[in-house]
Amino acid sequence: MNLNSFHRINDFKELFSVVECISGLEVTLYLTYESLNYIPFSELPVRYRKKNNFFCKTIKNCKKTGCGGYDSSLMNKKAGEIGYPFINICYAGVAQVILPVINKSRHIASIFIGPVKTEKVIKDKINGIIKKIIHLNVDVKKISEAYSSLPCISEKKLLAIGQITSSAIDGIIENFGNKSLSQGIKINDYPQIKEALEIIASTSSDELSENEIASKLSINQAYFSRLFKKVMNCTFVSYISEYKMNRALNLLQSTDLSIVQIALEIGYSRQSYFNRVFKKFTGLLNLEKKIFFNKLDFRHF
Repeated sequence: MNLNSFHRINDFKELFSVVECISGLEVTLYLTYESLNYIPFSELPVRYRKKNNFFCKTIKNCKKTGCGGYDSSLMNKKAGEIGYPFINICYAGVAQVILPVINKSRHIASIFIGPVKTEKVIKDKINGIIKKIIHLNVDVKKISEAYSSLPCISEKKLLAIGQITSSAIDGIIENFGNKSLSQGIKINDYPQIKEALEIIASTSSDELSENEIASKLSINQAYFSRLFKKVMNCTFVSYISEYKMNRALNLLQSTDLSIVQIALEIGYSRQSYFNRVFKKFTGLLNLEKKIFFNKLDFRHF
């Protein structure tokens, strides 16, 4: 993933943030099974990967499994099948708009915006909601408070929010490029490479070698090297270098660590060498000056 891909990740973050700011509604992303380890989506903040609103959290806290994730799984699948934004009244009786994320005719994720009270939800009132979830041993007082906190919006407006967001998502997907987006899906067809990437992402060692990875996978190093290049379209060494630079980009944007601290964090003992590699990877010239004056907004470089 290069600097342009990093920009695209920020495009998703910024789009979700803008939608939440303008609409006042929560945005949540659910990946399909085949794209669970797709790198750009995995880099999104955790808050976009699960429901955090008062109503949903209250439902989920009713018992160990809450609503069991029934709606998210079922509606994620439905979004891929119909291929366009739609309104859904969830398992607990409140509304949300759901839109699929499609790449090359493949459904890779769904975006949920809500929950809200629409005309149909308001018509049922709180008693209708409680009837639908009473078997969860709900705390009626807490559910009533959570229900009252939900915003009211017409189905027409909610669907329009979904359609506008969907159009913006299509633009981001197009800018990613088919090759980049297909990479994460391709990885899932090669379990040994998928496991190798998980080892790289979870290890604390900055000097993990190709031989060590192959040994952990119980396969020949030469075979692993060929397979890795076939799937990832780059050598193992090139991938590790880019992986470290992506970590550096994320640390520069999300922490107050100094350049020296970041270099050490990703395994470079000399800042001068780190600066050279970083410049080669990103094209940045005077690293510290640009970070200071642009306040870590890489889109301005």
